Amino acid sequence: MTLKTPSCLPLALLFLALAACSPPAPEAAVDTVLGADEDRRIELEKRRDQVEADRATIGPFRLISSRYRHQAQESGWQRPMLDLVLENGTRLSVARFTVLLTLSSPGRKEPWLRQEFLVNMKNTLAPGQRHETTLTPSPDSEWGLLQAPTDARMRVDVMSVRTPEGETYLGPGAFTPQDAVELVRLNAAR
Repeated sequence: MTLKTPSCLPLALLFLALAACSPPAPEAAVDTVLGADEDRRIELEKRRDQVEADRATIGPFRLISSRYRHQAQESGWQRPMLDLVLENGTRLSVARFTVLLTLSSPGRKEPWLRQEFLVNMKNTLAPGQRHETTLTPSPDSEWGLLQAPTDARMRVDVMSVRTPEGETYLGPGAFTPQDAVELVRLNAAR
């Protein structure tokens, strides 16, 4: 007498063998999430500590004035113009800096726009010097398409400065109030 085995039996055995070799999915997923939270917590703590350590060094790198405007182009587009005047009150020569520009209106909970800009200097900005620059986002960017009300104000936060030697210092804008809240939450979850 010959036994007939269903043709799907070898496939089922292969599936069971592979499943037995794999780690349980829920534990692996939990470990991945916990690892990501721990990595994020460590990243936030390092950034907070560096901002504190760099505060005295780059605190005097400050904004003198800022203005958000549009300039008519021959093509008919309105080109957004973000005018900044900064003063290097630090002891450092600055080769580039990063600023976070936030456009908001009084009474409006969410800002109209928020974006980081990296400004590379043609010549280094020596201690005590002022620098005037105009950032010109593309006319078809959010900055160009936005028709913000006349009461809109532009806030400028210095995120970082970099010296010609490549040393980077973090400004107060590099560790936001939202980062602080997230760090408290991550520490509480430990």
